[in-house]
Amino acid sequence: MKWLLCALLIAAPAHAQVKEKVRATGRTVKEAAKTGGRTVKESGRTVGRTVKGAVKGGASGAKTEAHAGGQRVKQTAQEGGRKTRAEARNLK
Repeated sequence: MKWLLCALLIAAPAHAQVKEKVRATGRTVKEAAKTGGRTVKESGRTVGRTVKGAVKGGASGAKTEAHAGGQRVKQTAQEGGRKTRAEARNLK
């Protein structure tokens, strides 16, 4: 009986730590999924803007819009990456 009590006293704090790690991992995965979604959304917008630029301004309009959209997508992805890394650092 004593060994069971000792095992429970030792395992209880470890269980709480594991539980928190699982929660933190879930938050990190959630932030990574949000980043992917935001980036895909911005990519779709870029395609739309590029088509609009092609219709209104021809090839040069499409090129301008595509370049600007690419920069926005890159910025969105980098911001999301920073948020995801910050969330992952909270795992430790």
